[in-house]
Amino acid sequence: MFGFGKKKHAEETQPEKKKTSIDKLVMGAIIGVAVGSVVGMTIAPQKGSDTRKMIADKSREALEAGKEMGKKFNDERKVKKGLLRWLLGLIFGRKKGKVEPLKKIPSERMSEKSGREG
Repeated sequence: MFGFGKKKHAEETQPEKKKTSIDKLVMGAIIGVAVGSVVGMTIAPQKGSDTRKMIADKSREALEAGKEMGKKFNDERKVKKGLLRWLLGLIFGRKKGKVEPLKKIPSERMSEKSGREG
């Protein structure tokens, strides 16, 4: 009567909103982060500060190893370059450090003297 009961009845008969896939994804991510955090804290082998120190030490070791490898590679490259120059000098009969200028073809010399192209 007077419409009081109709509002309640209308609210009860409306279907609930279905959860969308985005809602499910967000909820799953939140639950996953919470569970992962708890598990990580309970089974961690050492304190976080110790882990960070260990990571920093390993990073320094890797950097030093990389520098050593770079230096070794550079030294080997210099040796190979020197050997290559020596070998080329041996094959072509050039002395170390001296490079002869390019020689002109005889026909070019003649055309320069006569002043014509050819």
